[in-house]
Parts: sequence; structure tokens; C-alpha cells
Amino acid sequence: MGCPADLSDCRCIKCNGPQLAVAKDSHPEHITKGAVRCANCGTLYDVCWGIPFLGYFQESDLFGLIEIIANAAEYPHSDRIDLDVDPILEQYHASEFRSGLAMGNEQVQSLGEFLPYRYAEWLAISSLTYKMDLRGKKVLDVGAGLGFDAQRLIKRGARVTALEYNPALARLGALNLPAARWIGGLAHAIPFVDGSFDLVFCNAALHHMQNIPSSLTEMLRVLTPGGWLITTSDPYISGGSTESDELAIFDSHQGVLTGINERVPRISEYLEPLQRYRSNLEPILFTHQVGNLRRTGLGAATELAYLRQWDFDHALKVLTSTYGSLAFKVLLVSPIPAQPVQQDSQLVGPGDIAKWLDNKSMAMAHLAKLVPRFLVNMPFPGNGSIRFHLLNGWQGRCPGTDYRQVFGSGRWFFRRCPEQESLSIEVLAPYTGQSTGGRLRVTIDGRTSLDKPLARGLWSRFRLPINQVATDENFAVEIELLTESSVHAERVLRVRRLELHKNVSIGESTIHDIEGAGLSTILDLGFLSKRRLSLLFHPHQEETFQVIASLRKRGIHFGAVIPEGQEFLFDSQGITVDGVFPDPSVAGPTQGRVIADPDIIVAPSLEEALRLADLISVTGSGKDRFAVLPNGRVEVLSPDNTTRVQESVTATSVVSEIRVFYQAVRHFSRSAILPLLRILINDPRSFGKIVYVVWKRVGPVLARQWRSTKVG
Repeated sequence: MGCPADLSDCRCIKCNGPQLAVAKDSHPEHITKGAVRCANCGTLYDVCWGIPFLGYFQESDLFGLIEIIANAAEYPHSDRIDLDVDPILEQYHASEFRSGLAMGNEQVQSLGEFLPYRYAEWLAISSLTYKMDLRGKKVLDVGAGLGFDAQRLIKRGARVTALEYNPALARLGALNLPAARWIGGLAHAIPFVDGSFDLVFCNAALHHMQNIPSSLTEMLRVLTPGGWLITTSDPYISGGSTESDELAIFDSHQGVLTGINERVPRISEYLEPLQRYRSNLEPILFTHQVGNLRRTGLGAATELAYLRQWDFDHALKVLTSTYGSLAFKVLLVSPIPAQPVQQDSQLVGPGDIAKWLDNKSMAMAHLAKLVPRFLVNMPFPGNGSIRFHLLNGWQGRCPGTDYRQVFGSGRWFFRRCPEQESLSIEVLAPYTGQSTGGRLRVTIDGRTSLDKPLARGLWSRFRLPINQVATDENFAVEIELLTESSVHAERVLRVRRLELHKNVSIGESTIHDIEGAGLSTILDLGFLSKRRLSLLFHPHQEETFQVIASLRKRGIHFGAVIPEGQEFLFDSQGITVDGVFPDPSVAGPTQGRVIADPDIIVAPSLEEALRLADLISVTGSGKDRFAVLPNGRVEVLSPDNTTRVQESVTATSVVSEIRVFYQAVRHFSRSAILPLLRILINDPRSFGKIVYVVWKRVGPVLARQWRSTKVG
């Protein structure tokens, strides 16, 4: 069976020749490399599941490749999808009571969280194509995805070509919409000859493209004079914005952190090609919403949250400092003087990508080999954030922390030296009060190296061998927190160590590695292994009986030290009372002492736990205590009644001051020395505590950094 698609209006993206022909038979269920050949230069193109892919992925397409591989499992090739959602949206549009319809109509509910976005797109598309007669018209849908927009264009009588760069999406789209002609290709190098289409359409896809000016130019190139280019639902930021501004928008965006190559481009990226070919075009600009709009004669900025048409030349003056979402309707008056974009090199072919997609982990292992060297062996956790990190699951590092946070799963890319035999990992799944665990899975070079339960609220250390990884190739390390929860906070993992080194030993987790754990973690891991525990209870009883229930469930014996006036309550629950102390809420916060040496203090807040700890008269035990707070969260209280959190903050401050001091010595700056002097002249107890904290907390961190520097 030959390639089923008509290639008569297609071009070779290497030589620009129009003579493409079938070189070998292909099958709609198979991937056939080199099935299409250019008669002019001999370049071969792959056919994936019956769809010819006329182009290659280059290094600049790396972010798009990450999206394809990271989300391939979301598009099973056998699924049937109802693409005709317009009747649902029309019903929603005409409804007098939309909120009631959304709650009581199963069809409307089927759109779920996408309802407002689908509706906004439908309204814009319906308005921009109003009175357009599409019957028999040749229409190119760029970034066709699964085919939702191609479906609505076909319903209006158009002859639709769907152009999609993602083989997995194109496969599923062709399965559900065979009435369209599906072609694989890239928007910045469209594989069609000049003037091939009466309408080029691009809905909510332009902002995903790696080169927007080139993509718009290519769309205009393939239009026939008198044809229209319509784009909708693309976000933008002001022309003066930086890449850091754009990255900050997506730092907690679940879609981007799972690999979707979302962007919020500067408005200039959209406007530049339309301005360049202004004499060949009649462009109209529309906005879905606008922020920071400066009105003539008024100082305050305003926002527009509705669909609006703008005169293009006026929009150039007033919208360049705004942000929002836009659309274009552009009439091509005469052909633009632009040459077709040609590709003279490739990173990987579409057929190779398509073959990798059956196994995501191995696909990432293959892709790792192609990652540029400047993105490999990057320092961890690093200080800044780049788009490459976000697409691989990593949020930006928060100031004052020594870890980087990952959502769901995160990938870091390495190339090892012969003497580097191990990978060290240190992770913490934050305790949220809703879940007690999860599983940690670590994949190295496509193969699972670790899969085990992970206690929440405890920094856990692992050392994994990497001898199986070649020394002359890049490889990916993927860290995943496996949980059934869909709550964002439940899927977050903190990583503060991810480094290659010689075969060195690592210590077990200790009490010093607890950070906001749950009581269940403390009990299950044996940090309270005494035969009988002593608990000190705050007068407020929010957590009292939940803590008691947790201890009894595990068969742990305990005694209670309680505020006076509550003896009857504990007696009625069959709880042994070891002691009674004056209720500080009645007697006053400094009246009376607590003659006890408790293991656990149960209180409604950390501040209240510290107040109770200060009343304890038994001294010299030198032990750490646990404060159990609302939702079962636990903080560790040091013997001097400070918390690990306080120590960590103090340690971070000291490191900051040391850096200031170093810069002062280096540059002989008196003003820079002053901050350190303010520490040195503090009272002796504070200075002693700082020295202790530096020794206990900062020392190991500096030692780890020194070791990694020596080995790396």
C-alpha cells in the first residue's frame, strides 16, 4: 500500500522542489522510514502510521520533542474521540442560565475544566469566520492537534489539510477524522508550495511554536492572494518583558511542568512579520482580554475582559505595553516577497521519534543522547531557572532554600566520568496533612533503578550505581513521586542533592532530617521507640484526641501531663495522667512550672508549643522533643527549645553574611563589612547559638559541595 496522502502541492523542505513521490510502500499501522522521496535532490521522508512527515526535527525543536515524549501516554492510538463539540458550545451560548446548564447537562460537563476555554475559542472562531463561504475551499489547519478545529471547518464544506508536528497527536487525529488530509510537518518550515490554500487557520497553537515570526511568514506564503489567515487565542506579554518574566508565569503551571511547551511570547513576536509585509496585507487585530491598558488622558491603567476589534495601526501604538490574549484576521492582497524556509540539517527524524513512543522512559533515554552539552551536568540545585528546567518538571529554586522542587517527576541530564560510579539523591515529599506516603521511583538511562515507599516529611538519602551507563554519552535521571492524588501539593517533591561521585557511603536518615513530617511518619519510622511515651498537652484540645487515636492504633503506651481542670476529661478516656500543671491560659503564661520531661508536646501552634517547652522545669536531658501541631504536622524542638526551621533560617542568614564578609575582604569595602559586624557584637548567647548552628548545619552542606567539586 502506498502513501495515502495527496502530495501534489507539497514541497521538499531541503531543496524546495515540488516533485515528491512514494519511494516504498507503507502501512497505516506501521512506521516506514524513507517512504517518500524528493525526485529533485533525493531527500527521503518518513511515513508514520500512514501520515507522511515532510520535515525533520532540529536542535531548536528540542522543547517540542520533550513535549512529544513526556505526553505520549496521554494520546493512546486506539481511542475514539468525539470531535464535534460545537453543538454543546452552541447550546451553552444560547442558554439563559449557563451555570445551571453546566451543572445539569452531562454533555456540557464532559468538557470539564476546558469549558471556558473551548467556549472562548468557539466564540472567536464563529465571529471571525462569520459570512465566510468555506464550501470547496482549500484550508490549512496549522497545529491541528486532535482535529477539533479541522472538524468544524469540514462541517462547513472546506477541504481541510491538517498539519501537525507531533506524530502521536497526528495518529490519533487521523483515526478520528479521516476526512482531513493529515500531513506531518513544522509550522516554521511548512511543506507546501506558495499559494496552496484559500484559508490558513491556527487556533491556540501559535504561542507554542519555537519561531513565531517565521511561522507566520510561512502561513502567509502558502496563502493564495485574496485568501485569509486567521489565528485565535494566543497569549502575549508586553514588548519590554524579559524571559524571566515569562518563566515566572509558568513556575507552578502543571501543564508546563509535565512537559507542555506553553509560552507567553512578547507581542512584538506576533506583530513583526505583519509589519514587515504590511503593504501586502490588510490585517485586523482582535483581543480576548487586555491588561495594563493606558487610556488617553487618564493615568490609571485598565483591563478589558471581552472580545474586541482594533484598527491594526492604532493597536501598534496602544497595545505594545499591555498583556493579554489576541487574534488576527489577515487578508493577503498580494504574495509576500518571502522565500520558503529550508532545512539543511537534522537532529532526529520523525520516524525515529515515533518508534520511541511506546516506552516513555526509553524514549527519554534516546532523547538524552541528543541534548546539547551546555544543558548536561548543570550544577544542582542551581540558582536560576530556564525553560529547559521547567519542561523537565523543575520549578525555580526559592531564595534561601537549598533544594529545588519538582512536580510529579523531574529529569536532570548527566555525562559521567570513569571514576564516577554512583548517583546520590536526597529527597523530601512534604507532609500535607492529607496523605501519609507515596513511592519514589528513579529511572537512570531509561531503566528503573529504585522503586520504594517514601515517608513524607523526612529527608531520605539514596545511593544508586551508574556503572551500567556509558562514559561517553549523555543520560537522563528521572525522579518520580508516585501517588494516586491529583492535588498539586501532594505531587510535589523536594530534591536537595542530585550528583555523581565516587562510591562513597551515605548515612541513614536521622531526627535531624525531619522537616514538617506527620506524626504517623515519626511513629512508623521508630523515632519514638521508647516502651512508654510521655505527652504534654496544651489546654486547647483541637489535636488532643487525634494524637491519642494515632498512638492507640499502633499499640503505643503513653502517659499524659495535662493542664489542671481537665483531669476528668482524660480520666473518662482511660488515659493515665502522669502530672498536672497550672493552666497558663488561667494562671498566666509565666505562672507555674511543668515538672515533666515529655517526648511530645501537643499544641495548636508552634508558638504555643514553644511556650509550653519554656515552662518545663526538668533540664539537662539534652534530648530533642516533638511538637505535634494541627493536621498532625510535627516539628522537632531542640534541647534549647528552638526549632529546626529556626536553625535552618539562621544558618542561611549566616552563610549570606559570610559571603558579604568575603566580598568585603576582597574589595576592601567598609560598608559591606558592617552586616557581619552586627552579628559579632550580638549578645554571647546568640553568637554561641549561631556558631553551633553553623557547625551542625552549614558544615555538612559545605562538605557535600566540596566533595562534589573535587569529584566532578
